[in-house]
Amino acid sequence: MQTVTRQTGWTHWAGHLGKMTHYGCMSFILACSVLWGSATQAQTVSCTTSGTPNLVIGSVNVLAGTPAQTSASFSYTCSANAFPKDSYVIVCFNINDGSAGSGNSYNPRRLAGVAPLPSASRLNFDIYQNSSLTLWGTQSNAASGNPAFAGPFGPFKGKLAFPTGSLTLVSTVIPLQNTALAGNYSSDFTGATSITWLSVPGGNVGSPPCAGATAVSGTNSFGFNVTATVSNQCYVTTSDLNFGPVSSLAAGPITGQSTVNVQCTNGTPYTVGLSNGLNSTGGTNRSMKNTATATLVRYELYQDAGRSVRWGNNNGMGGDTLNNQTGTGSYTPITIYGQAYPDASTTAGNYADTVTVTLYY
Repeated sequence: MQTVTRQTGWTHWAGHLGKMTHYGCMSFILACSVLWGSATQAQTVSCTTSGTPNLVIGSVNVLAGTPAQTSASFSYTCSANAFPKDSYVIVCFNINDGSAGSGNSYNPRRLAGVAPLPSASRLNFDIYQNSSLTLWGTQSNAASGNPAFAGPFGPFKGKLAFPTGSLTLVSTVIPLQNTALAGNYSSDFTGATSITWLSVPGGNVGSPPCAGATAVSGTNSFGFNVTATVSNQCYVTTSDLNFGPVSSLAAGPITGQSTVNVQCTNGTPYTVGLSNGLNSTGGTNRSMKNTATATLVRYELYQDAGRSVRWGNNNGMGGDTLNNQTGTGSYTPITIYGQAYPDASTTAGNYADTVTVTLYY
């Protein structure tokens, strides 16, 4: 729930934000390839990995400018027989674009909405090699970025057992995706670890390091889940309602209006309530006060231009809040219609009241 304080027209409003949190999951494929210093004789290479680096990004506020981020690590061990003398090896780890991708969507990658979200729902994210956000790609697609790699290892003589190592994956949901629907998202990166080798003379790694490697033997497959949940969020801003200069001899009520701007996550239902202010009488009648004389001027706030539907903060059955609103991800202006009732007994001076805006979502 979000509460906002406002001053009417005599009025002033101000507020703060409320939040709700959800969680979600997704997955991706990692491929591993070994690049070899020389290939003058047959080699057999195998790699194993341990640990399942599921990337659970958790709750995401897509209206905020700060990206949601998480990380996970896994370990690897590789070995081989029959090596060229003084050979060097680097190990490459390739990640494709996942089950929610189009086969060529790497920057950004995408998560797919989980039912009951529409099947076409997407949330942009990506996978990086480090906290500096170096994109983690695959050898099979140059546009995807470079694979992460380990090494070079060597020079080796005789049977090779690579040192055991580990890598960390960093995943980030791209901020300010205002059209993303609230709900759970995921992607599955089912795939294989491929082993390749390529000449790395003297251990000098080329640029890009894994270019030109070809798979030969020793593949291992392992899966990852990557998940995220777009949470329901709302923001509100307001403007003052000012009835302007009013004569106590004016015939009939005086009208004015102002605006409440509400931004909620796409698809989030919400209700807007207005308090009765600081000077209400009988629990419902709103009044503005002259602070110098304590004189009151009655006024009212309405949901419609005809000023027939009172706008209050009773959110129960038969209440008087503004109901059945749905967030679009963008700010939605909502008009507040005011009406004041000065009379001949009203003393000259400035009158004001403070009203609180409450969002229920």
